[in-house]
Amino acid sequence: MVLALLSGLVVHVAMGGGSSGEIGRATHSAGRVGLPAQSEVTTVLPTVSAQVASTTEEMVRHLGGLALDDAAATIGMMEAALAAEVMVEMDNEKSAAIMGLVDSEKGALIMAKMPAELAVWMMGAMEVGKVSDVWSRVEKVKAGEIMEMVPIEIAVKVVEMVSEERLVPRLPEMSPEKLWEFPLELLIEKLPGVPVMHLDSWNRPQVPADLVPAEITRSDEDVTEYALAEARESQWAVIVGSPAPIERVWARFSRPLFDVRIKVESFDERPIDTPDFPQDQIAHSFFAISLENAQPQDITVAAAIVSVEKSWLQANQVHKWSVRFNQFDRALGTWVPSPSKRIREDQERISFAVVVPGFSPLAITGSRSIVEPRFRVSDLDVSPGSPRAGEEFTVSARVTNLSSQTAVYPAKLWLNRFVQDAENIVVASGSSVPFSFSARKPEGVYTVRVERLIDEFIVLPPDSSGPGLPSVGGVSPGALLLVALMAIAAGLVSGGYALLRRSR
Repeated sequence: MVLALLSGLVVHVAMGGGSSGEIGRATHSAGRVGLPAQSEVTTVLPTVSAQVASTTEEMVRHLGGLALDDAAATIGMMEAALAAEVMVEMDNEKSAAIMGLVDSEKGALIMAKMPAELAVWMMGAMEVGKVSDVWSRVEKVKAGEIMEMVPIEIAVKVVEMVSEERLVPRLPEMSPEKLWEFPLELLIEKLPGVPVMHLDSWNRPQVPADLVPAEITRSDEDVTEYALAEARESQWAVIVGSPAPIERVWARFSRPLFDVRIKVESFDERPIDTPDFPQDQIAHSFFAISLENAQPQDITVAAAIVSVEKSWLQANQVHKWSVRFNQFDRALGTWVPSPSKRIREDQERISFAVVVPGFSPLAITGSRSIVEPRFRVSDLDVSPGSPRAGEEFTVSARVTNLSSQTAVYPAKLWLNRFVQDAENIVVASGSSVPFSFSARKPEGVYTVRVERLIDEFIVLPPDSSGPGLPSVGGVSPGALLLVALMAIAAGLVSGGYALLRRSR
């Protein structure tokens, strides 16, 4: 870096010296001339005017004596790497002030060359509109590295001011955990074209602690078999734990079962009885999951974690938010894609969580860009609005097919960020179809999500009406007071529900 600076100084001397304000232009010229030999540098140094900076430290001192506009103009004419080095050595307050005056495109190049720690400091020190514009132009990997370290309060303000076009390449370079710190409503608003699965956090299905997961009974190159000793009604169970790309599969059963057999088959190519994928979809892997001693209707919903190699994404330029889990619907003869959720990544692989209504031939695919939304969901409703504990309630909505062909919508019900149910719904082109899920829950406050729609509702305590307690010769004043307080509390809960529930 010093040689590059000295090269600029040689150009400056060859031009006949000049004022110190010309240092930036001379340094900028260094990118277009050859570096001097070491002997030339040794010869030139003693002859350089005292007004000309000969080191980064001298450049810093020189800039410190300039007005902000002049300092910004000088920084703007430097090569980005040199400008970043100079700003590292400057007083942080002044470097942030200078960066605020530099052209945003040049500022992005400089920020990309800075240590991430300094860039993070600048994100908090600069005016939010300017820093948003600069960050949104930084190369995507460095932009993600910077945002990973930015306090969430500042990160939220930045994201609020950046367009979807610039957010889509950069936000996936953050960790999933950092992304989930953002308010979900903000991400839904700013990223209407991104599958909401990638924006919301992930809670693994809750399996009873005493329920033994399925055990491997056979493991060959292309076939792995499991045996699940027991499946319980309305409970999740672990049914698969390998092979790659599968990390784990859960299923929620609708009735109690015993000795359920699960077979996982891997295929090198797309099964011959399945159709081709659209041209924009790049296939990663094919496999199938089948069950014995259980019927398809015995599983209300299934969830899985699968992983893909980073090398595959990079070689095919696959966008991290485009990875899908496709289930082949035999009745319709079509692949039904379900968006995945990136949940973690390391140096070699990225893991995704997916939810499907059941099993059949399956495929993992991705594309270079995010597929445009094909459905719009509206009219979310919970009925009754305040169910009692243990009482069945219904979550309903309406889905519209925005595409020009009949398509299958993979509907999912989420309660407090746990997947509750799933169903495939056939929707003709341009048509709207109502759908609903039923559930029972203990008392408490619940957040319900269907696609991009969010609401809250409360499940009240069980109904206490019924046969009275046996008489014991009269009711004490304390008992009467307790009954009165319980009645008041129930009234407050019911009345306050209208204030609690809100549509987001």
